[in-house]
Amino acid sequence: MQHENGSPEQAGDILLSGMEAILFVVFSDYINKQIPSRQRATILSFQSMFFSIMMITFFPAVGAISEYRGFKTAFAVIAVLALMLISISTFLMLRGKGVEKKTEQSG
Repeated sequence: MQHENGSPEQAGDILLSGMEAILFVVFSDYINKQIPSRQRATILSFQSMFFSIMMITFFPAVGAISEYRGFKTAFAVIAVLALMLISISTFLMLRGKGVEKKTEQSG
């Protein structure tokens, strides 16, 4: 099925891809700054393993949603979940930076 130029689906795809790319860079930078180098490889390995486990459960779930409700619904579910996870991650990282600044100021 062809989408017309500027369709909401295309805009959503572009927005989601852009947010994913930004989050990847921000999260990688955050890990590199927060984790000592001798532990970084372990943390990055754990992150990769966790991502793989999530995809093992996520891909079949999205396939089932798209089979029973259609691709549009499946992608809408993906977009909502991605926005929720990005919001939670951003909140936790910003909250952590606030704690670091308070500790530096009082110390």
